[in-house]
Amino acid sequence: ADRSGSVEYEVTVRTGDKQNASTRNHAYLQLVGNLGTSDPMYMVNKMSERLFKRGDTNVFKFTSKNVGKLESIRLAHLDRVDGTLALAGDPDKSASWHVYDVTVRNLANQDKFVLLVNQWLDVKASPNDALTVPVSKVEEGLLSTMKTLTNVKYKVEIYTSSEKGAGTDANVYMTLYGSHGDSGQRRLKKSFRDLFERGRMDDFVFELLDLGDLQKIVIGHDNANLKPGWLLDRIEVSTVVAAALAPRQRQPQARLAPRQDRGQYCCCCCPCPTTTPTSSPAGSSTGSRSVLLLLLPL
Repeated sequence: ADRSGSVEYEVTVRTGDKQNASTRNHAYLQLVGNLGTSDPMYMVNKMSERLFKRGDTNVFKFTSKNVGKLESIRLAHLDRVDGTLALAGDPDKSASWHVYDVTVRNLANQDKFVLLVNQWLDVKASPNDALTVPVSKVEEGLLSTMKTLTNVKYKVEIYTSSEKGAGTDANVYMTLYGSHGDSGQRRLKKSFRDLFERGRMDDFVFELLDLGDLQKIVIGHDNANLKPGWLLDRIEVSTVVAAALAPRQRQPQARLAPRQDRGQYCCCCCPCPTTTPTSSPAGSSTGSRSVLLLLLPL
């Protein structure tokens, strides 16, 4: 989102599941972040749409200037908004509203902020008496995460079985999936080389934004050419890890093994024991957590 522009926010308010937690009155909210304070946000109770009932969750959307990383909110329980009284005529000025929590999501980058309130709010005549609630929990959205990611080189080694007729003449495609996203479908090709021949290993290097923890690989072929059938033995995925001015090292990350050829395979990751880091020249490290990939024919 534009740091100086407008952002749409989704605000979720949960009223406590306590006796008399409901209110017929209105609510006021203001966002406070590292870039400033939002425009006032009013949540108006209407006869046609009752809000803030015991145990209920109410969702609102507001457009306001970008406040950046949310730090707190100002929340108030009001008897009137712009001269509009609460439901059923005169407001109940002695009423209290129990708010359990408030969740604010920036719809531009999907950052989510949870603010635990868990207290009674008395009716106030003015937003000047609003309660300040700090952020309790932050969940960064994918766009925010991607801004902090660095490029990583992935080396993929594909081993074709040594059984008779295991090789393929088809075009092979692969997609890596991780906790931060996926590589997109990549055709595995090299100039002046017959790939995926019986008993051979073919390796490929891709430079991608860090995918995070590998979760699965989808690999398959297009069934083209004279002998498309393929018996894949296993795949090993490594990342290139290096300290400044250090020689590049390979870091084992994942391995998979199929049972038969059906054109396309889906590989699911499972945790494996952590290996002990070993030192190497210039302070680089080759030890790392690994994952096991189980290959399932589609």
